[in-house]
Amino acid sequence: ALVRIGKHEFIAEVADTEEERARGLSGRDSLDEMRGMLFLFDSPAGGPEVQSFWMKDMKFPIDIIWVRKGGVIGADRNLPLPVSGAALSGLPMYVSPGPVNAVLEVRAGTVEALEIRAGDKFSF
Repeated sequence: ALVRIGKHEFIAEVADTEEERARGLSGRDSLDEMRGMLFLFDSPAGGPEVQSFWMKDMKFPIDIIWVRKGGVIGADRNLPLPVSGAALSGLPMYVSPGPVNAVLEVRAGTVEALEIRAGDKFSF
């Protein structure tokens, strides 16, 4: 999918099933510049919900961009790899700053380099 944030364009794989969302980018060696993984959420209630992510089996750091109804509401930057051998229960959870209906994961440093901010327009 072609994803736009402000004037920037990304090519993103779409994770819109439970299985794809659970796997995410786990186990991959890297992510190219201006590439990402787009997570789409449909809640049974029909509205955006708070979402949480973890870095299970990740091999490279990422930025997470939180999106609600066509706009960026925040980002978590430079999320580190999990500590080798850490128990799953010990992995940090990264929680959206409010209800979201989409999330874009990109290579660490992207949010800062492109100056992506809350309020930026988001479309795909």
